[in-house]
Amino acid sequence: MDRYVIMVDAGYLLRQAVDILSDGVGTDRRDVDITDYPGLVAMLDACCREAFGFTNGHRELLRIYWYDGVPHGRPTQQQNELMKLPGVQFRAGTVNFEGRQKGVDSMLVLDLIELAANSAICDAAIVSGDGDLTVGIERAQKNGVRVALIGVEQGSISHKQSFEVLSIADRVQRIGAEELGKVMRYCQPQVGADASEEARIRELVVSFLNNAASNLEDPFEDASHQIIRQSVYRELMAHVGAGLGQWLSKEEKNAARLCFRALFEEREAGGRQAAAPAERAADAAGEAGAA
Repeated sequence: MDRYVIMVDAGYLLRQAVDILSDGVGTDRRDVDITDYPGLVAMLDACCREAFGFTNGHRELLRIYWYDGVPHGRPTQQQNELMKLPGVQFRAGTVNFEGRQKGVDSMLVLDLIELAANSAICDAAIVSGDGDLTVGIERAQKNGVRVALIGVEQGSISHKQSFEVLSIADRVQRIGAEELGKVMRYCQPQVGADASEEARIRELVVSFLNNAASNLEDPFEDASHQIIRQSVYRELMAHVGAGLGQWLSKEEKNAARLCFRALFEEREAGGRQAAAPAERAADAAGEAGAA
């Protein structure tokens, strides 16, 4: 079957893209906008065809697999746009409370092995650099599949691909600033959250406090209320992230944490004030009974 597949580790591609497009200033993948979604697909396809030396009509693209962690179980707007593209299959992993995607590499490896075992493809281009892909690549090659490893680099910004996968790949190809700049752009991040976002974060923290599944009797590690217990912190960030429908920035996480601490302390103070009259009344009743 003269078909090929392109498998994209979105975390790798977008992290490299923000590094390159910001000249090494940016570090957050959220600061990269995809400006031309069909153009992105065409760019990846052209890079793959160049790596293998395909001529027009010589091979047929089966599909592009886009592997990415879904923050808080709710796809971002960017991920939703990618899902709509013809010929693109979105493969969802998870994101832990630290913002790191999980399960992506294992899905890519399993898909590659299965496609190769079923003779569904003869070539595969992988946009990634993780050494954990080595076993999947070797298994695919044993089934007659050629594998191209596509890296993203520019000047002093390295491709960040492991030696293991580079050493076994049949082809190696690079994407640089020129290709990325046609379909993506770097957006200077805002410092802190704006007023409307702060208000929305506060609403979400209030709803978390009202409906939290965790035992919030003592949600802090210390008496000064500086450190939230990890289990509570994970649930809080998941709740706020799902409400905003996006990956949380460091500023947003900090805003949610500070808001949680302030609201919890307000609630505790209110509870103590409400309890005081009842305690005084009980003491008075006890004194009267004793008399």
